Amino acid sequence: MPKVIDDVLGSRLGRRGGKVSLSGHRSATAPRSSPLKTVVKGRYRTLSSRGPNPARGRASGVMRNIDYMTTRPDFSHQRISRDMVLPDRTINLQSDPENRKSIEDELKNAKEKYIYHLILSSGDKAMSPRDVELWAKAVLQAQGLHKYYMVIHAGEQGHTSNPHAHVIVRTDTRLGREDFFNMRKTGDVEQRFDRRLFRVLEEDWKQRPAEKSASSGGGAREVEADEEERGKRRGMDIQLD
Repeated sequence: MPKVIDDVLGSRLGRRGGKVSLSGHRSATAPRSSPLKTVVKGRYRTLSSRGPNPARGRASGVMRNIDYMTTRPDFSHQRISRDMVLPDRTINLQSDPENRKSIEDELKNAKEKYIYHLILSSGDKAMSPRDVELWAKAVLQAQGLHKYYMVIHAGEQGHTSNPHAHVIVRTDTRLGREDFFNMRKTGDVEQRFDRRLFRVLEEDWKQRPAEKSASSGGGAREVEADEEERGKRRGMDIQLD
């Protein structure tokens, strides 16, 4: 009989689930000289094969988990209301009960065998909530995970010095160690790309005042020059190590 351990809900109600933590996992394909910085942790809950509506109990438990993620106290130990990010929109469960009911109904009708609770952290303490959201979305999409409910803990809505994302994922496939390693690898690649892109844009922006001061005429002529510059956007070749 499978061992009963803490599942995605953190409960001990006898549900069958499992836990995966790969913050320190090193794949055989991972270069030993450059360990990955991205941290990925996960727990999952399976769909029971018993009862007329096996997803009902699971949905109730996952909603408790979601409520905690969206209202967890911030740095000042005050409970706050965080938005939930879906693939196609952003909603708030506390201010709109209909949104909460809609999510709960989705989970009650979910036929996927596994529901994962993932925690994704890039290790970059300077990331804003928007940075974390875009980064986490890229990591999930790279793994083909398109059914998710995401809550960002960063900036003023954070509670630790490490910005991170909590993500509930519905999937028919159990995620293995290689899947978690690939998420970590993708997370590092996305971070390097974002840093390179920021540096290129920053250098490009710094050069603009010099280019404008070198131009003559001012007034309408300067506006025309700006419009011409916008019309022929320069491509930027960004190389990743």
